[in-house]
Amino acid sequence: MKTFLFIVLLFLDVVAKATTYTDFYVDANASAGTNVNSGSTSNALATYTSTNGNWDGASLFVPTDGSTPAGTVTTNTFASVYLDGATNAVYIARIETVAAGVNGTITLSTTAVGGTAPTSGATGRSIKVGGAWSGPRNSSTVPFGVLKTTCTNASGNSVRCNWRSGSSNVLSVGITDSSVGPMHHEGYLTNPGDGLGRAIIDANNVNMSLLTLSGVNVSIANFIFQHNLPTGTGSGLISSGGEQRVTGCVANGLGGRGFSIVTSGAILTECEAYNCNQGTNADFAGFYTSATGTTFDRCYSHDNLTAASSGFTVSASTANAYFIECIAQNNGSNGFSLQGQALNFVKNCNSVSNGLSGIDLGSGSACVAYIENCALFNNLSYGINSSGSLLLRDGLVKNCVYGSGNQTNVLGNVVANLNGIEVDTPIIYTASSTPWTSPTTGNFTPVAGASIVNTGRGTFTATKSGYTPTLSYPDIGAGQITNSATAGGGGGPTSFGFSQ
Repeated sequence: MKTFLFIVLLFLDVVAKATTYTDFYVDANASAGTNVNSGSTSNALATYTSTNGNWDGASLFVPTDGSTPAGTVTTNTFASVYLDGATNAVYIARIETVAAGVNGTITLSTTAVGGTAPTSGATGRSIKVGGAWSGPRNSSTVPFGVLKTTCTNASGNSVRCNWRSGSSNVLSVGITDSSVGPMHHEGYLTNPGDGLGRAIIDANNVNMSLLTLSGVNVSIANFIFQHNLPTGTGSGLISSGGEQRVTGCVANGLGGRGFSIVTSGAILTECEAYNCNQGTNADFAGFYTSATGTTFDRCYSHDNLTAASSGFTVSASTANAYFIECIAQNNGSNGFSLQGQALNFVKNCNSVSNGLSGIDLGSGSACVAYIENCALFNNLSYGINSSGSLLLRDGLVKNCVYGSGNQTNVLGNVVANLNGIEVDTPIIYTASSTPWTSPTTGNFTPVAGASIVNTGRGTFTATKSGYTPTLSYPDIGAGQITNSATAGGGGGPTSFGFSQ
């Protein structure tokens, strides 16, 4: 089953990386691009520049400097048009035609455009074709605000902005992007889409939220958001638009939340938050959601150390969230603080060495919680607790494992009264040890042969005549390995050889 799943995911990854985009580029290295480039090539220098030209305000740029643009300018790339002397792009458009000869007219699309076109003028207008942007710096927020989903090539491929890793985009003001997608921003090391580098957006100790995505259908991958005012409230990334995907991003060194999701439809995958909420703000966390249906997949929240800091928090409104193979470790408050009154689903997660409980159901008076195949070790309060009113609760706690010896949850594994939540018999792991490779340094890969391997709950029911159940044997906890021996039996939440 695991081998089959791995092959499917590998196939999907290959398909994803084979997608064709309309590519733009940001390179924050000191010797790299300028923000008046058009962003449509990865080189630092534009392929063509002309100043003091004639611009009709809509689509026609006529050089007046005696250059021959047809020698270097090609169609289906992008040009930036701006007032002479400007330092930031204000308008980009796809090149449709280039007239031959000296001072040949460059004709731009009126639909494949981004930003706002400068007013017309017979002189005082400049154009650059190609060249990477230097990206947000000080008060500049380019490419945000200029690059739009309409900036497609002639084939209409979706827009991707590739941010080269290697240096920081240092801000003096926060960025708000209201793009309506599909729009994709992604860090890279050598080749776009290589997944090997992360772009850095740095607040330089200013009290701000670094990036707010207020648009719809925007995805962002492989970024680091860091270093706003330690005593402030600013977040690393705020998702406030909906239908947004955040992948492989990191938030650290922040006064406020690492990731704050306030509108429904967000999916966060393989993201990390640490050293967040240095300002000790109440109800803050490495990952926070006040939205409906936020999904956290393989996210890691750790070392958010102040007393009010949980690893993951669902707000005490009608918010609900889904946590799949996530890890909360060494946070000042709870690992998972499920305040929301709607359904919260926690499956195959680890919550270890947190200042309060591994999972806390909080103050929501109508909380529904489903907690399955989770590992809860060495938390200073309970493994699973409810600090709220215990009213109108419903749900299940199934097949969870708890530490013992020096890995015991200090006040107990599960608080005595979770009201309507059904709790099965706790599974107790071997005294004074953990089943992971090196949890103190973040490696929660299960040790081969550990009794959490192949013992997760996962049988599919099949009652139709002639059908047999599909058997699945996930490991308990966030780390899933593929080199385990084949399990036998029917699966399900029975005894799996743990010490009781």
